[in-house]
Amino acid sequence: MRLYFCRYLQHGVTLIEMMLVLAIIATLVGIAIPSYAEHQQRQTRQAATRHLIQLQAWVEQQFTMAEQYPSVSDVAKLEEALCADCQLSPDYRFEIQGGKAAYKILAHPRTSYPQIDDACATLVLHANGLITSTSSNASCPLPHVRSTNTFSSGIKKASTELAFL
Repeated sequence: MRLYFCRYLQHGVTLIEMMLVLAIIATLVGIAIPSYAEHQQRQTRQAATRHLIQLQAWVEQQFTMAEQYPSVSDVAKLEEALCADCQLSPDYRFEIQGGKAAYKILAHPRTSYPQIDDACATLVLHANGLITSTSSNASCPLPHVRSTNTFSSGIKKASTELAFL
């Protein structure tokens, strides 16, 4: 009779059991959210590098027609009029710095959610195909580049110094 009486009184969950479940859920959420945000930043950065390569093909095509690399900093002009086939990322603002001999294509992160705290900052695609970052953050997987811009007779030249971290 006593066993039957004990089972009859335990119908719910105790406070300790509830607190244990909440602690486990809070720990899992605390690990999962930063990991997901980092994954989302990495995927957005990879999409931006694909768009840089797509723009590089367009820049090379323009060079074969005009014998000069284009220089475009207006994003609307770049997306609509010049490179109609390019599908550019909404998380980055693209810029082309070109001249007679070389070019650089830059992808500046917008202040939208995925890239607001990205370790790589601005991505740079050089004429030789090297993709670098302007950030000196050690957690960025891309090589770091320090550039000094000098102006000579109206043509922008950039001397780059690579520092692999």
